[in-house]
Amino acid sequence: MGSPQLDNLVRIRQLKAEPAQSLQLPPEQWRVLDQAHRKRNVAEYEGHLDVDRGLVEALIRVALDVAARIAALGPVQGR
Repeated sequence: MGSPQLDNLVRIRQLKAEPAQSLQLPPEQWRVLDQAHRKRNVAEYEGHLDVDRGLVEALIRVALDVAARIAALGPVQGR
């Protein structure tokens, strides 16, 4: 864990330590997600929406890949 506060909660058994899992997305997919997030923020906070078809198509491709990677992880254990 990266946070002393979280480590303390694990130590006093308020949280259970779980092994970290990563989807290991390639950098170009992170850039698509970041660009979409930034545009959403501008729309939300400044009222200016500027989304083009290419970004929407790229975002759909990334979302489908993320969904496939999550499905490949299998069911969540112990829930």
